[in-house]
Amino acid sequence: MATITIRNLDDDVKKKLRLRAAKHDRSMEAEARAILSKAAQAFVDDEIPISPDAYRKKMHKARKLWKTNMDVNEILKITRGE
Repeated sequence: MATITIRNLDDDVKKKLRLRAAKHDRSMEAEARAILSKAAQAFVDDEIPISPDAYRKKMHKARKLWKTNMDVNEILKITRGE
């Protein structure tokens, strides 16, 4: 396993990490490991392209929520602020 050192950590961040660790019944080191693991996995999950079928399902769900029959291009324009 690898080891890292974090220098110049703000005192307030350290205090919040300590409180968060206590809340989860872990050491600060274990809490930092959990946070880093979750953040790294979220990054990987965001990078995985979704299949066309999964994209269609998301768009269908969005249309239901917005109660509209807009096509994908119209929805993209709205979400991009165009």
